[in-house]
Amino acid sequence: MENLFTKKVPLYYETEESQLILGDSFKILTKMEPESVDMIFADPPYFLSNDGITCQGGKMVSVNKGSWDKLSESGTSVEEKHKFNRKWIRLCKKVLKPNGTIWISGTLHNIYSIGMALEQEGFKIINNITWQKTNPPPNLACRCFTHSTETILWAKKNDKKSRHFFDYQKMKEMNGGKQMKDVWTGALTKPSEKTEGKHPTQKPEYLLEKIVLASTEEGQVILDPFCGSGTTGVEAVRFGRKFIGIDVSEEYFAKVVRNVDEIKVELNILNSLIGSKNIEEEFEKIVTKYPETLQCVPLLLAVRGNEIYAQDEEGAFQYNFKKMNYSVEQYKVFMRKTGLFDMIANHLVNNLVDYALGIETGLDSNGRKNRGGHQMEDLVEKYIAAAGFEKAVNYFKEMYLRDIEEKWNIDLSALSNQGKAAKRFDFVIKTDKMIYGIETNFYGGGGSKLNETARSYKMLSQEADTIEGFTFVWFTDGIGWKSARGNLRETFDVMDTIYSIDDMENGVMKDLFR
Repeated sequence: MENLFTKKVPLYYETEESQLILGDSFKILTKMEPESVDMIFADPPYFLSNDGITCQGGKMVSVNKGSWDKLSESGTSVEEKHKFNRKWIRLCKKVLKPNGTIWISGTLHNIYSIGMALEQEGFKIINNITWQKTNPPPNLACRCFTHSTETILWAKKNDKKSRHFFDYQKMKEMNGGKQMKDVWTGALTKPSEKTEGKHPTQKPEYLLEKIVLASTEEGQVILDPFCGSGTTGVEAVRFGRKFIGIDVSEEYFAKVVRNVDEIKVELNILNSLIGSKNIEEEFEKIVTKYPETLQCVPLLLAVRGNEIYAQDEEGAFQYNFKKMNYSVEQYKVFMRKTGLFDMIANHLVNNLVDYALGIETGLDSNGRKNRGGHQMEDLVEKYIAAAGFEKAVNYFKEMYLRDIEEKWNIDLSALSNQGKAAKRFDFVIKTDKMIYGIETNFYGGGGSKLNETARSYKMLSQEADTIEGFTFVWFTDGIGWKSARGNLRETFDVMDTIYSIDDMENGVMKDLFR
């Protein structure tokens, strides 16, 4: 990545798209090139560590988050807090481009000081975003209303010449064709997004996705001066932006490096395959001589654990990467179908150690994708095409309710809660007699998400039954259903249009979509 610093800084990690810097943000920001970044997202300390208690996961826990959440052992006064906020905001303004913008998240404990500091340091507030949490921690004291919101301020330099970027059309598209309002509703950060670091104030990925897409363009530089677990970097690099993250605490960076160090030798052995013209043959030689190199594969696919379940038209396989349970030839099939051979042979990565670090840090563009889900989508689309349907003619991918209504003049308000919800189907098929809305997913394991989806789709199916000329179809599979199917019998009893990979193999597409 281009060097945007005038002086040497302690780089903890670096790729072509990102930099992680361990150190005091105040000191690091003074070493940056003036007017060098396009957007800043900051989630500064809230200064809530006052030895009180709160509820987390149904348990009573301390509110103390770490030394970084206190300016002194005795606490933080109002004056100290405001001085702190003005200082870092002033430094951020110097490194922000004339047309750049800054986003700052906070609760009532800090956000009012932030708002005043922004104006005092020469910023103009564009929006006051209210993030409404659907699952906030309970109110233990019962002496006030439950705290369920945070505020995100979006600001630009208070200069008449400043022309900030806003992707209005993208936000409208993400909101089902309607103007996006300044109240964003969603859940707290999912456990699956907190596999490393478990930062106490980590923001969910969907929140940063909106911010990144709304205010930046591909190739632009995003800075997070209090990056913590690195969610800003996840979304920045995922959408083709560049990222600089600064944090004073090594705790959240160290876990990342430790996990990669455990397989560093094996990753370096696999590095010999980069650019190979005979990668399958050379892979076989390496695995035969060094079978322990296989344990790197799950991490390269952003999968935790030693086993991966895979199923397609050729059958079902439970691959073990700790101890080989298939022939080398079968593992070659896995590497080929997951795209790893292509990635390594065609120089899509330059160093597998760096790539693995990127995934662990959450800074790799592929590191957080639901690969099982995407593979299921690809498989369903393959069978749709095999059944004789043509893309953009009689089948469509990722289509919103509003678009379906406009294209075929059908009322789907029963599915959208009278226009209040923006629903998007993975696929839509149109025949002479029927419109089919299709959802696809794959579950490698059970859990609350599977249960939640099943109940949601049960309701969706019942609502769809009230609409003439429309049918909801669900293609799902995976070993997760083995444990859940018994408990969710009611869902399967209600829905007539649930199908598996086996059903697709047996020609259900041609029978169903007539």
